[in-house]
Amino acid sequence: MARQSRGSCGTIFIALIVLAVIGSIFGDDDDRKEETEKVNQNIETVMENENHGNSFEVNQNIKNTSEGEDSDDDSVWLDGYTDIEDFGYYVDGDGIYVKEYNGNSQKVRLKSSYDIGGRKIKVISFEDGTFKYSDVTSVILPKGTKHLDYDTFANCNIKYLYLPGSVENPGIAFWRELEGVEKIYYGGSAKKWTSICELERNELEVKQIFVNVKPKNLGTEKAENEILSTKTAVVSDDMKEGGVTGIEVERKFNYGVIEDFDYDIIGNTVKLNSYDGKMEIIEIQPSYIINGTEYISDISDFQIGVGNSVVKTVIFNEGISEVANAVFNTTDVQNVFFPKSMVNVYDNTLSYLTPEDGKKIKIYYAGTQEEWMNIFTEYRRTKVEDAWESKDSGAIGTALADKLNEMIGSGYDSSEFEYFFSANPDDLKK
Repeated sequence: MARQSRGSCGTIFIALIVLAVIGSIFGDDDDRKEETEKVNQNIETVMENENHGNSFEVNQNIKNTSEGEDSDDDSVWLDGYTDIEDFGYYVDGDGIYVKEYNGNSQKVRLKSSYDIGGRKIKVISFEDGTFKYSDVTSVILPKGTKHLDYDTFANCNIKYLYLPGSVENPGIAFWRELEGVEKIYYGGSAKKWTSICELERNELEVKQIFVNVKPKNLGTEKAENEILSTKTAVVSDDMKEGGVTGIEVERKFNYGVIEDFDYDIIGNTVKLNSYDGKMEIIEIQPSYIINGTEYISDISDFQIGVGNSVVKTVIFNEGISEVANAVFNTTDVQNVFFPKSMVNVYDNTLSYLTPEDGKKIKIYYAGTQEEWMNIFTEYRRTKVEDAWESKDSGAIGTALADKLNEMIGSGYDSSEFEYFFSANPDDLKK
């Protein structure tokens, strides 16, 4: 290859770290303080290059959530994290085994790891009836949890429970002990649910069960996009292959339903952030219907996902007029469809695409070749210093990536692309 792959190791990896960390600063990550220090170091390095040695220090104000305190709002979930000292526990090897809960809060949320004896150790197991006979009403178990004793929630007041996708089958007795639960939120898929729960949906004393839930979305509408039910519904082919017996998920299959995206609703728009699904072919729609309301798509900052190796084909449907410059950054996308509604497509946007060995990236355009030449535009990057002054995190991340990519000499190479005009989206679905 004449051009270095943007998915390979090297300088571009720094750009990935910077972009990922900037996005995580405002999230719920247990380690965000440590990650903030990393992003400061990376930004200072790039700024030194940009300003020929005149670097400036970057300060981020990070909110420190108090541990073990109930939220001041009406959320059923704890705002912060529960101190590990509120539990009995022991450490075996690299894992924390959580025993009885001795805290006073009715809302509990555990970190995925805690600092014990100078080591960061992961929570992996709950045993000896951790919440048995307690007054807890909501519990968020951390990612990485594997084992749950059958009586973890026996005879307690639990109403809301989050189970991460890492949880292994706790056995039928565990589910039998759950009584009076309002809602269970599960981090795995509907197919995976059947591997951890052998009971039929109507045998569980739980009013509602939601799947594919991210902890950061708890307390929002996004946490309740996919609900399990006992009635027949249309499901995706990959779910059917797993034999989802007695449980179906209420979602219609197509190439990229809104539930497969990380998104935010802002006014009458739905801002797509990244794609979290498992489809090789995805479609980006000009609008989406969410809970009965239609929202106009905003993909100005949308990226398929840093390091995404699943998506191979992206179809931007008619009505989409622009895409983010770094939409394909560090992905394995090989085929792209652009509609006639596109106002412009930057050469730098395409330069993020890296063809597989011996092949070419295929670009499909609904218009003619002449129309394509009218929208195909040379990209001029924003200086990192100018982007930083704008205080726009998206612009800062893009400027940093552009700068680092420029430093390694990566750019658009027409020999790596094959173009098809007057194309139809169906051409890519065969």
